[in-house]
Amino acid sequence: MNFSRTSLVIGAALTAGSFAASQSDPLLPAGGSDPVVEASHGAILRGDEVVGGGRDYKVRFDSDGMEYVPALGSAHPSMPFAFEVESIRRGDTVLHGVTGSRPTLADGDVACFDCGNGIVERFDVEANGVELSYVFPHRLPGSGDLVVRAKVRTELEAAPGVHDDGVTFWKKGVGGVSFGDVTGIDAIGDCHDGWLRWDGEYLDLVLPAEFVDNARYPMVLDPLIGSTFDVNPHQTDWNDIRADAAFDMSGDNYLVVWQRKFGVNDTDIRGQLVGSDGTLIGGLILIESATQVALNPCVANITDVDTFVVAYQTAPTEFGPFDIECKGVSALTGATSIPVTIANSSGNEIDPDASGERVSSPAFRNAIVVWSHEGSGIECASVHVGNHGAIPVPSAPLSLSTGVSDEVPAISKSGGDAGRHCVVWQRSGHHLRARLIGRNLAPLGTQLDLGSNARKPDVDGDGDEFMIGFERWETPLSGPRDIYCQMVRWNVNDLVPDTAALPIEAEVGDDEFDIAVGFLGPKYVVAWSDAFTGFLQSNIQLRALGADCEFCGTSASFGTGTYDIEPQVASRWAAGDNSDECLIVNSAVSINSLFDGSVRARLFEAVGQGGPVVSPDSGCGFGGVASISGAFAIANNVSIQLAGAQSSVVVLHVGAVGAAFSCGPCTITNPFLAIPIEINGGSGSFTLGMSCSAFDLVGAQFEMQFVSGFTPATPCTFAPTVSFSNRLQATLGL
Repeated sequence: MNFSRTSLVIGAALTAGSFAASQSDPLLPAGGSDPVVEASHGAILRGDEVVGGGRDYKVRFDSDGMEYVPALGSAHPSMPFAFEVESIRRGDTVLHGVTGSRPTLADGDVACFDCGNGIVERFDVEANGVELSYVFPHRLPGSGDLVVRAKVRTELEAAPGVHDDGVTFWKKGVGGVSFGDVTGIDAIGDCHDGWLRWDGEYLDLVLPAEFVDNARYPMVLDPLIGSTFDVNPHQTDWNDIRADAAFDMSGDNYLVVWQRKFGVNDTDIRGQLVGSDGTLIGGLILIESATQVALNPCVANITDVDTFVVAYQTAPTEFGPFDIECKGVSALTGATSIPVTIANSSGNEIDPDASGERVSSPAFRNAIVVWSHEGSGIECASVHVGNHGAIPVPSAPLSLSTGVSDEVPAISKSGGDAGRHCVVWQRSGHHLRARLIGRNLAPLGTQLDLGSNARKPDVDGDGDEFMIGFERWETPLSGPRDIYCQMVRWNVNDLVPDTAALPIEAEVGDDEFDIAVGFLGPKYVVAWSDAFTGFLQSNIQLRALGADCEFCGTSASFGTGTYDIEPQVASRWAAGDNSDECLIVNSAVSINSLFDGSVRARLFEAVGQGGPVVSPDSGCGFGGVASISGAFAIANNVSIQLAGAQSSVVVLHVGAVGAAFSCGPCTITNPFLAIPIEINGGSGSFTLGMSCSAFDLVGAQFEMQFVSGFTPATPCTFAPTVSFSNRLQATLGL
């Protein structure tokens, strides 16, 4: 599986530093901890064509354009996706027509086409996909919408028409390629939505005339191109829904679980290990396959024993009474334990959710399961796994609430390093309550009342602060629903609100539902179902948020033209990985039969490749060598590093690109910020943290240079004992 991205850059020269707003997409699988895997990509010139590939795709460029082939597994035939731009125009003005030019290879792994009239088409072959950019050196002539028309040749199918929220080309049982919504971004970060238009042969990427006319250059036309895949591709007639997932750090894989209906009173729980790169590992895992009803699976990971705990509700018939059971699943082999009962009162225990343990320690080998005891409130239990492969041992159930109408509980994916887990549930169908519990199930503080007109919550956080997402009716208790977010935090004594309830998606008349929340370290991600025209049709929306529920630079959508519902987030951070990656799983239900569903998955990365970084000179004197470690992107901590300085008195200058001045042969950054640097053995660094509030600066260029005092003589006449490192010019990206 692969995710790649297309960008249209206007008013930029064809150099690495010119792509001011052409960002690598944060919606990319970034791979595991193996540096060999992370580096497995490249491109070569072979005769008249360029060929290349990454971890999970291959690609070929020739005079007919690009042919992109995702890795869909040995069980399926190859499904190439050919993409050839036939024209770029504004109204009647043709900016580019078919030329049949041959590709060249530039900058190591970039296939380039000369389209004439100064237009250059670039394909950056990266580990996670191909980033496509169309570069225009001048303001565009003509009037009207900017339309990039591409001819698509593939066996994959998509619904024809105009698509505001993306379109997916799909083959049932195999996978597909999705185009996210089109967004224009100009040089100062102003954004405007475009749209896609598919007629069965041509795909148009459209940006409205008003934005093109008023944009400050360079400008980016930015639809997301990505592949989706089936977690359960072995099925030909699907009855698979209600998916959940969790990650294991040692196994470097996810476990995806779901329920499969075989007939009346016969529903099983199944699972599949999925690698961190999206490949399926091993075969189907039969977690609960007895001739009875098993529903609503959830899964959590215990890091120290490389074991997943899968909990579910089970009963003799679909009418109950339901108990809560669990099994352990090895993250290394997929082997399962015997089933263990967690709760089995005479009533109904339903809707379980689970939280894992991210700290690797023999003292912390418990998962926590919460559920609704119908008519009695919300209950929980810890599930101890003493060693890898051991049978889970549950504690006695503990009551968290006694409200007779308390239901649909959710618990954070982990308790963070502090071991504080947040549980949230709804009361009377539209009123939210929350409270914290410790690793030992001890309640922390009191219940927090989060107000009314709120339902179906989800939650995640780091053990100190938590994001709670929920649905809210536009008209109380009826009509379309919107998606909201509220932050809460532990103040040493109690769980308290940190923000008001804030809208994430609240378009009037548009129905949004089934929210999921994941904490990814530098950002949160929320996913939800968004209904569109037609009966029982929806896609999955993703959005990255900061710690104040503010938008943090990344949004996307994907779906198959069916009823895509019930997203869930599997965070690698929750498994102790300190990674910004996760897996999004969801159910895709046929509109022809509500029991005809399949499980889909997509990898997500909170922080992408960031903007380009170049060094235009080698410095002056004895100032050492400057470099940047980490993606130069919002919500990321970037290390500006210096090595080889011949002074202990060093200042980091940060300024704007283009404002530098000269002193003899030395070029010096003109700073608007000067930061003293502690030097040890000629080396030092400064960590530059960029919050989500910096989103308006995406595309802005910064220049950085270390200045060293009291060095040997330099050619700078007005400061002959001051030396300068090489300058770093970085573009802030996503």
